[in-house]
Amino acid sequence: MTILKRTLILIMCVILSLTMAFLFTSCEEEESPSESQHEHSYGEFMIAKEPTCTESGEKIKACSCGDKVIEKIEARGHIEEVVAKVEPTCSKSGHTAGKKCSVCGCALELVEVISPLGHTIAKDSYNCTVCNVKAYNESQGLEYTLSDDETYYIVTGIGNCTDIRVVIPYTYEGLPVKEIGEEAFYDCYSLEGVIIPNSVTSIGERAFYECDSLKSVIITDSVTSIGDSAFSWCDSLESVTIPNSVTSIGSSAFYECDSLKSVIIGNSVESIESYAFAWCDSLKSVIIPDSVISIGDYAFEHCTSLKSATIGNSVESIGYKAFYWCTSLESVIIGNGVTSIGEDAFYLCDSLVSVTIGNSVESIGDSAFRGCSSLESIIIPDSVESIGIYAFCSCDSLKSIIIPDSVESIGGGAFEGCTSLESVTIGNSVESIGSYAFSNCDSLESIIIPDSVTSIGDYAFEGCTSLESVIIGNGVTSIGHDAFEGCTSLKSVTIGNGVTSIGYDAFEGCTSLESIIVSENNASYKSIDGVLYSKDGKELICYSAGKDGASFTIPDSVTSIESDAFRSCSSLESVIIPDSVTSIGSGAFSYCDSLESIIVSENNASYKSIDG
Repeated sequence: MTILKRTLILIMCVILSLTMAFLFTSCEEEESPSESQHEHSYGEFMIAKEPTCTESGEKIKACSCGDKVIEKIEARGHIEEVVAKVEPTCSKSGHTAGKKCSVCGCALELVEVISPLGHTIAKDSYNCTVCNVKAYNESQGLEYTLSDDETYYIVTGIGNCTDIRVVIPYTYEGLPVKEIGEEAFYDCYSLEGVIIPNSVTSIGERAFYECDSLKSVIITDSVTSIGDSAFSWCDSLESVTIPNSVTSIGSSAFYECDSLKSVIIGNSVESIESYAFAWCDSLKSVIIPDSVISIGDYAFEHCTSLKSATIGNSVESIGYKAFYWCTSLESVIIGNGVTSIGEDAFYLCDSLVSVTIGNSVESIGDSAFRGCSSLESIIIPDSVESIGIYAFCSCDSLKSIIIPDSVESIGGGAFEGCTSLESVTIGNSVESIGSYAFSNCDSLESIIIPDSVTSIGDYAFEGCTSLESVIIGNGVTSIGHDAFEGCTSLKSVTIGNGVTSIGYDAFEGCTSLESIIVSENNASYKSIDGVLYSKDGKELICYSAGKDGASFTIPDSVTSIESDAFRSCSSLESVIIPDSVTSIGSGAFSYCDSLESIIVSENNASYKSIDG
C-alpha cells in the first residue's frame, strides 16, 4: 500500500511539472505549439537616451512578453552662434571673433587672445593717455644728487627704498629727473623690475651692474645713451627693447646677461660698442638696424644660442671677434654698407651654413670665418680686394670657392685645412698666394694659377693629396719652399716663363709626379724629359719622383745636384753621376727605397763610388 501511494505521488508531480512548463512557454519560440497564437503588442516609444549635438540617442518600445524594439535617434548637430570680437584695453586682454554652438557651448571657430595694449604713458607723468589711469606708483626713498647747473636731479642710489620693482619718478623736489647715475643700483640683488620715465635721457655706467634678479626693464623713448656695463651681469634679464631715441649702446652694456633671449634694437642706434652683448648665452636672434654704423670688438662674442644675425646696410665695419664662438649661428646676412669684416669676426661659428656678404666689402679680415666647419659655400663679391690670413681656415665643409677678379692678395693659410674643397677659381687680379694658403686641402684636384700672380708662398699647396695637375701662370716669379710638398697625387706641373726662383723642397714628397714642364721662354729654368734644371743645365733641381725608368744618367752639363733632388724616387734603381758633378746637396737621394747603386765616373775629381 505504501508503494502504491509513492507511485501516485510521483505521477502527480510529473503532471504538475508538465503543466507549469506549458504555461511558461506560451510566448516562447515558434517551435512551441502556442507561439503562433501570440501577437506582439508594443506600446509607444519611450526615450531611453536623449541625443546631443554630437552623440546619437535611443528610443525603446516593449511588448508584454518582454520583447523590445530599439531605434537610434540621430545627433542633433551644432547650432552655430557668432562670438563677437572683444577689443583689448590697456590692462585687459581681448579676443578675435569666433563661433560657438548655442546649445552645448562648444567652440566651432576658436578665438585668439589679444594681449592687453598696455598703458600709453604721458610725457610728464605715469598717467595713461588712453584710459587716464595712473599706471604706476612712483618709488619713494631713492637717493638723488642735484646736477652741477642745478636744473635737474640724478638718481644716485637705492637709498631706503624697499620696492623690488622700482618706478623712478619724473620729478624730485620740483625739478625733473634726467639721469640714472653711475652705479646707482649697483648689486641690488633683490631688484626685479625697473621703469624709467620719459624725463630720463641717459643711463650711467654700471647703473644696474650685477642686479641678479632683474627680470624686466622699461626704457622709455627719451633715453639717448646706455652707458658702459649699464646692465652687465643681470643674470635674470630675459628681454630688452632699446627705443628709437637711443643712439649708442655702451661697451659691455648687457655683458653676460645669461637669460637674455630677445633684444630689439631701435632705429637710431649708431654704434654697438665692444662686448655690448657678449656671453649672452640665451640670445637666439638679432636684427641690427640700418642706422648702426659700427659693431664693436667682441660685441656678440660667445652668444652660444644665437642662430641668425641680420646686419643692416649702414654698418661699415664688423669688429674684431664680433661674433666669435657663436656656436649655434646658422645664417648671417651682411648688409651692403659693410666695407670690412674684422679679424676673427665669425671664428669658431661651427654651425654656420649660410653667409651672404654685401657688395661693398673690401677686406675679409684674418681668421674671419676660421673654424666654420659647417660652411658649404660662400660667394665673395667682386668688391673684395684682400682675403686675410686664415680667413677660411678649417672650413671643413666648404666645397668650392670663386675668388673674384677684384681680389689682389690671398693671405697665408686663408683656406688651409678646407678638407672638402674640390674646386678653386683664382681671379685675374690676384698677385700673391700666401704661405699655407691652400695647405691640406686634400680634396682639391686641380689648380690654375693666373698670370697676375707673382708669388706662391711657402707650403702654399702642401698636403693637397688629391691634386693631380698644376698650371703656373707666366706672371709668377717665385715659388716658395715646400710649396707643393706632399702632393702625393700630383702628376704634372707646368711652369710659366716668369719664374726666377723655386724654393727648396718645392715638390718634395710628390711621389706620383711624372713630369715638370717649363716654358721654353723661361730665362732661369728648363726641363729635359720631365726633370727640372737651371737654365744653363748646371744644376739638377728636381727629378720627378713618379717618373718611369729604373735608371738615370745625369747629363754631363750638371755640376751640382741640389738637396732632395731625388728624394722619394721609389722606382729608381741606379744613378750614374758624370765627372762634371762637384756638389751633391744634403738628402739628395733620401728615401729612394729601390736604389741599389750610384755609379760615379772614374774621372770625377770630387766623388767616387765603391760597389755602388
